[in-house]
Amino acid sequence: MNLKIRKLTTLHNISEFDCGEEELNKFLRRDAIRQQRNCKNNCFVLLEGDSFEVIGFYTLCARSLPRRILKPFFSNRQLESYKEVPVFLLGRFAIDRKYQNKKLGKFLLFDAIKRCRESD
Repeated sequence: MNLKIRKLTTLHNISEFDCGEEELNKFLRRDAIRQQRNCKNNCFVLLEGDSFEVIGFYTLCARSLPRRILKPFFSNRQLESYKEVPVFLLGRFAIDRKYQNKKLGKFLLFDAIKRCRESD
């Protein structure tokens, strides 16, 4: 499989996507592009080769958490300069039924982690 992950555009074929969870299917069809345009999150889609058929997707958005929530996990020194700690939220995550159980979720998750690590 020649897999690619791209930012969702109106060119991608989302009409046939079915992950088995209607809420996620509806989000991809109705809300993903609009939320991306409104800077609420970014939606990344998994494609095979040069196809525009969406195999899977995930959303990422930048958020922040109060320092006190993360205090048990970090030393005071690591967080002392932060009142709010920047984080990424992996909001939605789905693979089309036809492609489930093929470890493609791992591929998407690694891409999400890579994007978070590379962001400034």
